[in-house]
Amino acid sequence: MKIINRIFFILSCFIFQNISAQNDSISFSNDTVKVLKGRSSVNPYQFAVAISMGTDIGGAVPVPVSNVPGTVRAYPDINASLGARFTVPVAEYWMLGAEVTYKKLSLDAKTRVENQKFQDKGNDFLQYFTGTAKMNMSFTFLEVPLLVKYNFGSSRHRAIAGPYFSYYLNTNFVTTAKIGFKGREPNKVDEIIDEDFEMVFTPYLDNWNIGAMVGYECEIFNRIQLGVRFAMSFRDIFKSDSRYFDYKMLPMYGSVLVSYDLYRKR
Repeated sequence: MKIINRIFFILSCFIFQNISAQNDSISFSNDTVKVLKGRSSVNPYQFAVAISMGTDIGGAVPVPVSNVPGTVRAYPDINASLGARFTVPVAEYWMLGAEVTYKKLSLDAKTRVENQKFQDKGNDFLQYFTGTAKMNMSFTFLEVPLLVKYNFGSSRHRAIAGPYFSYYLNTNFVTTAKIGFKGREPNKVDEIIDEDFEMVFTPYLDNWNIGAMVGYECEIFNRIQLGVRFAMSFRDIFKSDSRYFDYKMLPMYGSVLVSYDLYRKR
């Protein structure tokens, strides 16, 4: 992620320099005038290729939400994302877009769990833990959305929606038991826990997911778009044969991104 953060910084400098140059310019380009006045009937290009950068915040949420303990304290991380996008107008107010973005979601959480199933190293039987615990999850992945974009009157403001596919490059899911008890049956006290021990669920995570996203974007300057999105996956993060959770955990996250059109085909 250090390399991604460096690229993120370089692109930020480039985009903000572009914005400054546009603000300082006395004479506006034809494209800029169109953006400022709004384009209601003529698409500004045949297709566009852009780079994007942004940040994401979120994690995997138990579904149904009734499985969320009442004492959860979540501490999500804010990570940089980097991607490319292709956009093509298909009608007066409609566009289609395809993207690929490198992302990372991660968070820590402190919670109380009841009868959390796990398997001790070296044992082939299930045990149950009840007590306080700390959870760490992280997902590094490629996100590939296929989006429909609708322009509100002018092409400056757009609503977006569509499905996405994600492929996980690196995952981690570890719960560290703090204080409580464990046993071979639910609510049975076989051993009091007063020292930390880890319940590692990483090997049982699946390596892909699908979902849907909705959002809004605005062309704030010539060739530069600012957008916000919300995404929710449809598949459990765990493999179908996992036996440690009685409910699904679905990734949900919000994104803020800036994109710059490197090339527009007139």
